[in-house]
Amino acid sequence: MKRQKDKFWQHAEPLDSSHFKCKFCEKQIYRGVTRLKYHLAKVSGHDVAPCEKVSDDVQAEALLAINSESSSKKRKSCTSGENAFIKFVKCTARYGPSVPIPSYGTLRGRIIPEARKDLEKYAEEVKFSWKQTGCTIMSDSWTDLKKRLFLTEIQSVGQNLAVQIISDNASNYSSALDMLIGKYRWLFKTRCAAHGINLMLKDIYEKVFWVEEIFDEAKRIIDYLYKSIIVLQLLRSFTNKDIKYPCKTRFTSNFLMLQSIVEVEEKLRLLVTSAEWRSLRNSRSVEVHRVVYTILRESFWNDSKEILRFMESTIRVLRLVDGDGATSRYLYEAMERAREVLEKLYEVDHWYNQNLDIFAKRRDENIFGTIHYTVAVFNPTYFWSERFKKIPQLKEAIDFTGEILVP
Repeated sequence: MKRQKDKFWQHAEPLDSSHFKCKFCEKQIYRGVTRLKYHLAKVSGHDVAPCEKVSDDVQAEALLAINSESSSKKRKSCTSGENAFIKFVKCTARYGPSVPIPSYGTLRGRIIPEARKDLEKYAEEVKFSWKQTGCTIMSDSWTDLKKRLFLTEIQSVGQNLAVQIISDNASNYSSALDMLIGKYRWLFKTRCAAHGINLMLKDIYEKVFWVEEIFDEAKRIIDYLYKSIIVLQLLRSFTNKDIKYPCKTRFTSNFLMLQSIVEVEEKLRLLVTSAEWRSLRNSRSVEVHRVVYTILRESFWNDSKEILRFMESTIRVLRLVDGDGATSRYLYEAMERAREVLEKLYEVDHWYNQNLDIFAKRRDENIFGTIHYTVAVFNPTYFWSERFKKIPQLKEAIDFTGEILVP
Protein backbone atom coordinates (compact mmCIF):
# COMPACT_ATOMS: atom_id res chain seq x y z
CA MET A 1 0.00 0.00 0.00
CA LYS A 2 1.49 3.32 -1.05
CA ARG A 3 1.69 5.63 1.93
CA GLN A 4 0.42 9.18 1.62
CA LYS A 5 2.17 12.12 3.23
CA ASP A 6 0.00 12.24 6.32
CA LYS A 7 1.40 11.99 9.85
CA PHE A 8 -1.37 9.61 10.97
CA TRP A 9 0.06 6.81 8.82
CA GLN A 10 2.72 6.37 11.51
CA HIS A 11 0.00 4.76 13.67
CA ALA A 12 -0.84 2.11 11.06
CA GLU A 13 0.93 -0.94 9.66
CA PRO A 14 0.28 -1.88 5.99
CA LEU A 15 -0.98 -5.43 5.34
CA ASP A 16 -1.58 -5.43 1.58
CA SER A 17 -2.49 -3.01 -1.19
CA SER A 18 -5.85 -2.12 0.36
CA HIS A 19 -5.68 -2.97 4.09
CA PHE A 20 -3.74 -1.72 7.08
CA LYS A 21 -3.65 -2.52 10.78
CA CYS A 22 -3.95 -0.07 13.69
CA LYS A 23 -0.82 -0.21 15.86
CA PHE A 24 -2.85 0.47 19.01
CA CYS A 25 -5.65 -2.12 18.83
CA GLU A 26 -4.40 -4.17 15.82
CA LYS A 27 -7.79 -4.00 14.11
CA GLN A 28 -7.75 -4.25 10.32
CA ILE A 29 -9.05 -1.23 8.41
CA TYR A 30 -9.84 -0.97 4.71
CA ARG A 31 -8.08 1.84 2.82
CA GLY A 32 -7.89 5.58 3.39
CA VAL A 33 -6.26 7.83 5.98
CA THR A 34 -9.67 9.40 6.64
CA ARG A 35 -10.97 6.11 8.05
CA LEU A 36 -7.80 5.84 10.13
CA LYS A 37 -8.38 9.31 11.60
CA TYR A 38 -11.98 8.50 12.55
CA HIS A 39 -10.79 5.22 14.04
CA LEU A 40 -8.11 6.94 16.17
CA ALA A 41 -10.49 9.76 17.13
CA LYS A 42 -12.99 7.20 18.47
CA VAL A 43 -15.72 8.57 16.21
CA SER A 44 -18.32 6.00 15.14
CA GLY A 45 -19.43 5.64 11.54
CA HIS A 46 -17.50 6.01 8.29
CA ASP A 47 -17.30 2.21 8.02
CA VAL A 48 -14.80 1.94 10.84
CA ALA A 49 -15.01 1.03 14.52
CA PRO A 50 -13.52 3.32 17.23
CA CYS A 51 -10.11 2.39 18.60
CA GLU A 52 -10.34 1.34 22.25
CA LYS A 53 -6.62 1.51 22.99
CA VAL A 54 -5.54 4.76 21.35
CA SER A 55 -3.60 7.17 23.59
CA ASP A 56 -5.23 10.44 24.65
CA ASP A 57 -2.79 12.67 22.78
CA VAL A 58 -3.22 10.80 19.47
CA GLN A 59 -7.01 10.82 19.89
CA ALA A 60 -6.89 14.58 20.46
CA GLU A 61 -4.77 15.10 17.34
CA ALA A 62 -7.13 12.96 15.25
CA LEU A 63 -10.20 14.81 16.52
CA LEU A 64 -8.55 18.13 15.79
CA ALA A 65 -7.62 17.02 12.29
CA ILE A 66 -11.19 15.87 11.57
CA ASN A 67 -12.71 19.11 12.88
CA SER A 68 -10.18 21.27 11.03
CA GLU A 69 -10.69 19.47 7.70
CA SER A 70 -14.45 19.65 8.04
CA SER A 71 -14.42 23.33 8.96
CA SER A 72 -11.99 24.13 6.14
CA LYS A 73 -14.13 22.43 3.51
CA LYS A 74 -17.29 24.16 4.72
CA ARG A 75 -15.54 27.52 4.95
CA LYS A 76 -14.10 27.31 1.43
CA SER A 77 -17.42 26.21 -0.03
CA CYS A 78 -19.41 28.88 1.80
CA THR A 79 -16.92 31.67 1.04
CA SER A 80 -16.79 30.84 -2.66
CA GLY A 81 -20.56 30.61 -2.91
CA GLU A 82 -21.15 33.80 -0.91
CA ASN A 83 -18.68 35.82 -2.99
CA ALA A 84 -20.21 34.63 -6.25
CA PHE A 85 -23.73 35.40 -5.00
CA ILE A 86 -22.73 38.89 -3.80
CA LYS A 87 -21.19 39.68 -7.21
CA PHE A 88 -24.31 38.37 -8.91
CA VAL A 89 -26.62 40.57 -6.80
CA LYS A 90 -24.45 43.67 -7.36
CA CYS A 91 -24.44 43.16 -11.13
CA THR A 92 -28.19 42.62 -11.17
CA ALA A 93 -28.80 45.79 -9.14
CA ARG A 94 -26.47 47.79 -11.40
CA TYR A 95 -28.21 46.92 -14.67
CA GLY A 96 -31.76 46.54 -13.37
CA PRO A 97 -34.49 43.96 -14.02
CA SER A 98 -34.73 44.78 -17.73
CA VAL A 99 -31.54 42.88 -18.58
CA PRO A 100 -32.30 39.18 -19.20
CA ILE A 101 -30.09 36.51 -17.65
CA PRO A 102 -27.91 34.96 -20.40
CA SER A 103 -28.55 31.36 -21.32
CA TYR A 104 -25.98 28.58 -21.02
CA GLY A 105 -25.45 28.66 -24.77
CA THR A 106 -24.85 32.42 -24.79
CA LEU A 107 -22.38 32.18 -21.92
CA ARG A 108 -20.43 29.34 -23.49
CA GLY A 109 -20.67 30.49 -27.10
CA ARG A 110 -20.10 34.25 -26.84
CA ILE A 111 -19.62 35.84 -23.40
CA ILE A 112 -16.89 33.56 -21.99
CA PRO A 113 -14.82 33.48 -25.24
CA GLU A 114 -15.00 37.28 -25.43
CA ALA A 115 -13.91 37.57 -21.80
CA ARG A 116 -11.01 35.23 -22.54
CA LYS A 117 -9.92 37.41 -25.46
CA ASP A 118 -9.95 40.48 -23.18
CA LEU A 119 -7.84 38.62 -20.63
CA GLU A 120 -5.35 37.48 -23.28
CA LYS A 121 -5.11 41.05 -24.57
CA TYR A 122 -4.35 42.30 -21.07
CA ALA A 123 -1.69 39.60 -20.65
CA GLU A 124 -0.05 40.65 -23.91
CA GLU A 125 0.04 44.28 -22.73
CA VAL A 126 1.75 43.17 -19.52
CA LYS A 127 4.29 41.12 -21.46
CA PHE A 128 4.97 44.06 -23.79
CA SER A 129 5.72 46.26 -20.76
CA TRP A 130 8.56 43.89 -19.79
CA LYS A 131 10.66 45.42 -22.59
CA GLN A 132 10.77 48.64 -20.57
CA THR A 133 10.51 47.44 -16.97
CA GLY A 134 11.92 43.93 -17.07
CA CYS A 135 10.25 40.99 -15.38
CA THR A 136 10.66 39.60 -11.85
CA ILE A 137 10.23 35.86 -11.35
CA MET A 138 9.02 34.77 -7.92
CA SER A 139 8.90 31.17 -6.78
CA ASP A 140 8.41 29.18 -3.57
CA SER A 141 10.82 26.52 -4.80
CA TRP A 142 13.77 26.22 -7.15
CA THR A 143 12.54 23.03 -8.77
CA ASP A 144 9.36 21.63 -10.23
CA LEU A 145 7.81 18.27 -9.35
CA LYS A 146 10.49 16.52 -11.42
CA LYS A 147 13.29 18.36 -9.54
CA ARG A 148 14.32 20.44 -12.58
CA LEU A 149 15.50 24.04 -12.31
CA PHE A 150 12.98 26.50 -13.64
CA LEU A 151 15.17 27.59 -16.55
CA THR A 152 12.16 27.10 -18.82
CA GLU A 153 10.36 29.93 -17.01
CA ILE A 154 13.26 32.29 -17.62
CA GLN A 155 13.36 31.26 -21.26
CA SER A 156 9.58 31.61 -21.68
CA VAL A 157 9.70 35.16 -20.28
CA GLY A 158 12.70 35.97 -22.43
CA GLN A 159 16.32 35.69 -21.34
CA ASN A 160 16.92 39.41 -21.74
CA LEU A 161 13.63 40.38 -20.07
CA ALA A 162 13.96 38.43 -16.80
CA VAL A 163 15.93 40.77 -14.52
CA GLN A 164 15.27 39.53 -10.98
CA ILE A 165 14.58 36.28 -9.15
CA ILE A 166 12.93 36.15 -5.73
CA SER A 167 12.52 32.89 -3.85
CA ASP A 168 11.67 31.76 -0.33
CA ASN A 169 14.48 29.24 -0.52
CA ALA A 170 17.31 31.58 -1.55
CA SER A 171 19.37 30.72 1.53
CA ASN A 172 18.88 26.95 1.15
CA TYR A 173 19.51 26.79 -2.57
CA SER A 174 22.28 29.36 -2.95
CA SER A 175 24.31 27.12 -5.26
CA ALA A 176 21.37 26.77 -7.66
CA LEU A 177 20.84 30.52 -7.53
CA ASP A 178 24.52 31.22 -8.17
CA MET A 179 24.39 28.88 -11.14
CA LEU A 180 21.52 30.85 -12.64
CA ILE A 181 23.26 34.16 -12.00
CA GLY A 182 26.38 32.73 -13.61
CA LYS A 183 24.39 31.75 -16.70
CA TYR A 184 22.40 35.00 -16.89
CA ARG A 185 24.71 37.67 -15.48
CA TRP A 186 22.14 40.46 -15.74
CA LEU A 187 19.86 38.73 -13.22
CA PHE A 188 19.56 40.06 -9.67
CA LYS A 189 19.01 37.62 -6.82
CA THR A 190 16.79 39.04 -4.11
CA ARG A 191 15.81 37.44 -0.83
CA CYS A 192 12.13 37.13 -0.03
CA ALA A 193 11.60 39.56 2.85
CA ALA A 194 8.46 37.80 4.09
CA HIS A 195 10.29 34.47 4.29
CA GLY A 196 13.21 36.12 6.11
CA ILE A 197 10.92 37.62 8.73
CA ASN A 198 9.22 34.26 9.17
CA LEU A 199 12.66 32.72 9.87
CA MET A 200 13.31 35.50 12.39
CA LEU A 201 10.12 34.63 14.24
CA LYS A 202 11.10 30.95 14.10
CA ASP A 203 14.44 31.79 15.74
CA ILE A 204 12.72 33.72 18.52
CA TYR A 205 10.43 30.75 19.15
CA GLU A 206 13.22 28.17 19.17
CA LYS A 207 16.01 30.10 20.90
CA VAL A 208 14.20 32.08 23.60
CA PHE A 209 13.16 29.39 26.06
CA TRP A 210 10.39 31.16 27.94
CA VAL A 211 8.81 32.41 24.69
CA GLU A 212 8.65 28.85 23.39
CA GLU A 213 7.14 27.78 26.71
CA ILE A 214 4.35 30.36 26.52
CA PHE A 215 3.52 29.47 22.92
CA ASP A 216 3.43 25.76 23.78
CA GLU A 217 1.13 26.40 26.73
CA ALA A 218 -1.18 28.41 24.47
CA LYS A 219 -1.19 25.56 21.95
CA ARG A 220 -2.16 23.08 24.69
CA ILE A 221 -5.11 25.28 25.57
CA ILE A 222 -6.26 25.36 21.96
CA ASP A 223 -5.67 21.64 21.45
CA TYR A 224 -8.04 20.85 24.29
CA LEU A 225 -10.65 23.46 23.36
CA TYR A 226 -10.80 22.02 19.84
CA LYS A 227 -10.66 18.44 21.05
CA SER A 228 -14.41 17.83 20.95
CA ILE A 229 -17.47 19.47 19.50
CA ILE A 230 -19.03 19.86 22.96
CA VAL A 231 -16.05 21.80 24.35
CA LEU A 232 -15.79 23.88 21.18
CA GLN A 233 -19.46 24.83 21.32
CA LEU A 234 -19.08 25.81 24.98
CA LEU A 235 -16.06 27.97 24.06
CA ARG A 236 -18.03 29.73 21.33
CA SER A 237 -20.97 30.35 23.65
CA PHE A 238 -18.67 32.20 26.08
CA THR A 239 -16.42 34.04 23.60
CA ASN A 240 -18.66 34.43 20.52
CA LYS A 241 -15.61 33.74 18.35
CA ASP A 242 -13.04 31.12 17.38
CA ILE A 243 -9.45 31.20 18.61
CA LYS A 244 -6.91 31.06 15.79
CA TYR A 245 -5.04 27.79 15.40
CA PRO A 246 -1.29 27.96 14.61
CA CYS A 247 0.35 26.64 11.45
CA LYS A 248 3.57 24.63 11.85
CA THR A 249 5.39 26.26 8.93
CA ARG A 250 4.21 29.85 9.42
CA PHE A 251 5.54 31.10 12.73
CA THR A 252 3.56 34.31 12.34
CA SER A 253 0.54 32.20 13.19
CA ASN A 254 1.95 31.77 16.72
CA PHE A 255 1.61 35.51 17.19
CA LEU A 256 -1.93 35.55 15.77
CA MET A 257 -2.86 32.58 17.97
CA LEU A 258 -1.55 34.30 21.10
CA GLN A 259 -3.20 37.56 20.13
CA SER A 260 -6.58 35.86 19.70
CA ILE A 261 -6.24 34.17 23.13
CA VAL A 262 -5.30 37.40 24.91
CA GLU A 263 -8.32 39.13 23.36
CA VAL A 264 -10.66 36.71 25.18
CA GLU A 265 -8.65 36.39 28.42
CA GLU A 266 -11.49 37.31 30.77
CA LYS A 267 -14.01 35.15 28.92
CA LEU A 268 -11.69 32.14 29.11
CA ARG A 269 -11.36 32.67 32.87
CA LEU A 270 -15.15 32.74 33.18
CA LEU A 271 -15.40 29.63 30.98
CA VAL A 272 -13.15 27.39 33.10
CA THR A 273 -14.81 28.49 36.35
CA SER A 274 -18.37 28.02 35.10
CA ALA A 275 -20.82 25.31 36.08
CA GLU A 276 -21.06 24.25 32.45
CA TRP A 277 -17.32 23.56 32.39
CA ARG A 278 -17.40 21.57 35.62
CA SER A 279 -20.21 19.44 34.22
CA LEU A 280 -18.04 18.21 31.34
CA ARG A 281 -17.26 14.51 31.48
CA ASN A 282 -13.48 14.91 31.68
CA SER A 283 -13.41 18.10 33.74
CA ARG A 284 -11.31 16.44 36.48
CA SER A 285 -8.68 14.84 34.25
CA VAL A 286 -4.99 15.76 34.45
CA GLU A 287 -5.10 17.31 30.99
CA VAL A 288 -8.02 19.57 31.87
CA HIS A 289 -6.46 20.49 35.21
CA ARG A 290 -3.35 21.69 33.37
CA VAL A 291 -5.41 23.77 30.92
CA VAL A 292 -7.38 25.39 33.75
CA TYR A 293 -4.22 26.07 35.73
CA THR A 294 -2.65 27.86 32.74
CA ILE A 295 -5.73 29.98 32.03
CA LEU A 296 -6.02 31.06 35.67
CA ARG A 297 -2.28 31.73 36.07
CA GLU A 298 -1.56 35.47 36.06
CA SER A 299 2.03 35.03 34.85
CA PHE A 300 0.84 33.27 31.68
CA TRP A 301 -1.18 36.31 30.65
CA ASN A 302 1.54 38.81 31.63
CA ASP A 303 4.17 36.91 29.64
CA SER A 304 1.80 36.55 26.67
CA LYS A 305 1.22 40.31 26.57
CA GLU A 306 4.97 40.89 26.82
CA ILE A 307 5.57 38.66 23.78
CA LEU A 308 2.91 40.50 21.79
CA ARG A 309 4.50 43.78 22.80
CA PHE A 310 7.94 43.07 21.36
CA MET A 311 6.70 41.08 18.34
CA GLU A 312 4.10 43.58 17.17
CA SER A 313 6.50 45.87 15.29
CA THR A 314 8.02 42.93 13.40
CA ILE A 315 4.58 41.55 12.52
CA ARG A 316 3.69 44.94 11.06
CA VAL A 317 6.69 44.71 8.74
CA LEU A 318 5.64 41.22 7.70
CA ARG A 319 2.11 42.39 6.88
CA LEU A 320 3.62 45.18 4.80
CA VAL A 321 5.89 42.98 2.67
CA ASP A 322 3.46 40.04 2.50
CA GLY A 323 0.67 42.15 1.03
CA ASP A 324 -0.10 43.17 -2.55
CA GLY A 325 1.88 45.75 -4.47
CA ALA A 326 5.51 46.87 -4.51
CA THR A 327 6.92 47.37 -1.01
CA SER A 328 10.71 47.40 -1.55
CA ARG A 329 10.91 51.14 -1.01
CA TYR A 330 9.32 50.80 2.44
CA LEU A 331 11.19 47.76 3.76
CA TYR A 332 14.38 49.38 5.06
CA GLU A 333 12.54 52.14 6.93
CA ALA A 334 9.99 49.67 8.35
CA MET A 335 12.75 47.40 9.64
CA GLU A 336 14.63 50.34 11.17
CA ARG A 337 11.50 51.41 13.02
CA ALA A 338 11.00 47.86 14.30
CA ARG A 339 14.62 47.78 15.49
CA GLU A 340 14.18 51.11 17.30
CA VAL A 341 11.16 49.70 19.13
CA LEU A 342 13.24 46.72 20.31
CA GLU A 343 16.08 49.01 21.40
CA LYS A 344 13.70 51.08 23.53
CA LEU A 345 12.36 47.91 25.12
CA TYR A 346 15.94 46.79 25.78
CA GLU A 347 16.60 50.04 27.66
CA VAL A 348 13.76 49.14 30.02
CA ASP A 349 14.48 45.40 30.35
CA HIS A 350 17.76 43.79 29.23
CA TRP A 351 16.22 40.38 28.52
CA TYR A 352 15.28 41.88 25.12
CA ASN A 353 18.98 41.70 24.19
CA GLN A 354 18.65 38.17 22.79
CA ASN A 355 15.68 39.16 20.64
CA LEU A 356 17.57 42.21 19.40
CA ASP A 357 20.53 40.00 18.41
CA ILE A 358 18.23 37.60 16.53
CA PHE A 359 16.56 40.56 14.79
CA ALA A 360 19.89 42.04 13.66
CA LYS A 361 21.30 38.69 12.48
CA ARG A 362 18.29 37.69 10.43
CA ARG A 363 17.85 41.22 9.05
CA ASP A 364 21.30 41.20 7.48
CA GLU A 365 21.44 37.53 6.44
CA ASN A 366 17.93 36.73 5.23
CA ILE A 367 15.99 39.93 4.61
CA PHE A 368 18.00 42.77 3.13
CA GLY A 369 19.69 42.41 -0.24
CA THR A 370 21.43 44.70 -2.73
CA ILE A 371 18.11 45.83 -4.19
CA HIS A 372 16.72 46.81 -0.79
CA TYR A 373 19.81 48.81 0.13
CA THR A 374 19.87 50.48 -3.28
CA VAL A 375 16.23 51.52 -3.01
CA ALA A 376 16.87 52.84 0.51
CA VAL A 377 19.55 55.33 -0.58
CA PHE A 378 17.00 57.11 -2.75
CA ASN A 379 15.02 57.91 0.41
CA PRO A 380 16.05 61.40 1.60
CA THR A 381 15.74 60.24 5.22
CA TYR A 382 18.78 58.04 4.76
CA PHE A 383 20.61 59.98 2.08
CA TRP A 384 21.00 63.10 4.25
CA SER A 385 21.44 61.39 7.60
CA GLU A 386 24.94 61.11 9.07
CA ARG A 387 23.74 58.09 11.05
CA PHE A 388 22.74 56.07 8.01
CA LYS A 389 25.73 57.08 5.91
CA LYS A 390 27.89 55.10 8.34
CA ILE A 391 26.11 51.83 7.58
CA PRO A 392 28.45 49.80 5.28
CA GLN A 393 25.68 48.26 3.20
CA LEU A 394 24.16 51.66 2.42
CA LYS A 395 27.55 53.02 1.41
CA GLU A 396 27.98 50.04 -0.92
CA ALA A 397 24.56 50.72 -2.39
CA ILE A 398 25.46 54.39 -2.89
CA ASP A 399 28.66 53.36 -4.67
CA PHE A 400 26.66 50.85 -6.72
CA THR A 401 24.35 53.55 -8.13
CA GLY A 402 27.36 55.40 -9.50
CA GLU A 403 25.64 58.76 -9.79
CA ILE A 404 24.79 59.49 -6.14
CA LEU A 405 27.34 61.50 -4.18
CA VAL A 406 27.29 61.43 -0.41
CA PRO A 407 26.92 65.04 0.85
